[in-house]
Amino acid sequence: MLKYVPILLLAVVLISCGDDSDPVNTQTDTFIQPKEGSFFNYDEYNIDTIKSERIPTSTDTSTETFVKTGMTYMGKTNVSMIVTSNKYGLDTSYFNYESNNDVSYNATFGDEPAKWYTVPLFSKTTTTKVVWDTTNPNPQQGEATHSSGNVTISYIGNEAMIYKGQSVNVLKIKQIITFIYVYPNETETYTINAFAYYAPSLGYFLKREIPVMTNENGEKEDGNVSNLVNHHLQ
Repeated sequence: MLKYVPILLLAVVLISCGDDSDPVNTQTDTFIQPKEGSFFNYDEYNIDTIKSERIPTSTDTSTETFVKTGMTYMGKTNVSMIVTSNKYGLDTSYFNYESNNDVSYNATFGDEPAKWYTVPLFSKTTTTKVVWDTTNPNPQQGEATHSSGNVTISYIGNEAMIYKGQSVNVLKIKQIITFIYVYPNETETYTINAFAYYAPSLGYFLKREIPVMTNENGEKEDGNVSNLVNHHLQ
């Protein structure tokens, strides 16, 4: 059984497009940083395990607003505070725009302290970070003697996606989260694959998805998709 449930930047996200929405900048060589007050509206839903199609009853809306920018936080000096609002309430995340045009996000996995995870948009260098590595010296029945988790983030390539009827250049990123649990008679490995599509011309994500996956019991679990439907840049 999984001991930790990750809180991912890649797993959040309908406000209809109004007259106040911004035009789409489709330049491929522009990396911008949203200013305070910018927001992004997402259509979010789960996909079924049979055809990977939308589950209508799971549809939700999410608004992610840049409430502060240029902050110093946990060793980073160009941090944006982002507040996400959806049917579950409010959640706060932190996003740092690096000097080389990479970005980093701050995330908590289970009870572990928050850490920065770099998304290699420009450097294109695959990074792996150990989230935890724990040995249980006195395991009770059914408990793992050792457990570990790590996150690997890699650049996949450039793609063109349609947003508001226009083609927008995006950078596709893959995140692999691996959990390993060692028991006296067996070892269990559980992997989550997530993908993000970052639009440099918007300074944020055009799409995020977790495909249908198979859990540690061999059972399929619903996937999740978040699509940008509207935005405003200050």
